Amino acid sequence: MKIGMMSTWNVPCGASLHAHLVGNAWIQAGHNLTVFAPYGVPIIQRQDEPWIIRNYTLDEVGSFDLLPLSDMDYDIFVLQHIPSMPMKQLLQIASKIKEKAKTVVVIHEGRPLTGELRKFPWDAIVCFDKRYKSFLKNVWAEEKINIIPYPCHPVEHGDKIQARKKLGLPLDKMILMVYGVAVHHYFHILPFLERVNKEKPLIFLVFTGIRDWFDLFETARSRYEFIEPKMEILTLDALYTYLHASDALIYHRDSSVDVVVASTIYVCMGAGCPILASASNFVETLKREVLKYKRLDEFEKLLLKKEGKLESVVEAATKYVNRNSADKIAMKFIRLFKKSKEGK
Repeated sequence: MKIGMMSTWNVPCGASLHAHLVGNAWIQAGHNLTVFAPYGVPIIQRQDEPWIIRNYTLDEVGSFDLLPLSDMDYDIFVLQHIPSMPMKQLLQIASKIKEKAKTVVVIHEGRPLTGELRKFPWDAIVCFDKRYKSFLKNVWAEEKINIIPYPCHPVEHGDKIQARKKLGLPLDKMILMVYGVAVHHYFHILPFLERVNKEKPLIFLVFTGIRDWFDLFETARSRYEFIEPKMEILTLDALYTYLHASDALIYHRDSSVDVVVASTIYVCMGAGCPILASASNFVETLKREVLKYKRLDEFEKLLLKKEGKLESVVEAATKYVNRNSADKIAMKFIRLFKKSKEGK
């Protein structure tokens, strides 16, 4: 198939990760992919691949070169929607896109939809679970709505000792890590980690590309010496090496008023590194795949347990990833594309 996909790309956000995982799986399966991505974004994680065309900015009044979407050859058009996508301009060429391609939108937003997105003539709507479908069926005909789970990075377990040697990390300490543009969410766990550190010496790795958050944790080192902040945007390869070296990834988010998924967890579950997650609606669809805590004193106790409580979630996480790995999710999309082309 010839697939055109409009999405953020090579940036740290859930839509970009989704696009990267399924897009690369389509290419590996022999399909042709062109990605129409925005330019002028503040953080780019890696160099663009040859099939990336950056032709618009992420605002309704910004620039948008419509020519590539009008003239390029594709028979499936996929939009990985984010709120600032220039839908008004896209509607100008909707008829040209519809002449040559079936149209599919992947819904990342967890609230009732308004605006131009609803006006585009979509052939199929994709969402991640039944929570999304419950409000989307008030916007589109239910038969158009398809549940396809968020894709997981394939299982790629590693050797902890070898990973630590490669990264120059000590072999005799507990290593915990967090990463991303929102690491400030973890600042309040430092007193609890300090108590854990007294019984189990640890290193707390904090990766971010945001200078303010890096400076915040760098300043905190004068009190919490176990912090190791790193001003770094991790590629997937580097992320997995650090996950292999770590005893746990921490994921802390308070519940949102919107329906949400934890893209970070889906990307990381395949590493074989246990994940500790706050019990919020970000992880409500996950059961035994992550180790949940409701209060920070529970979080502290989980880290201090002498038994293999952390490791107990790895088997369930691995099974989940094998069921929902990027190649399998990509194939679900291909079946949907074929169904749409057949008019079923």
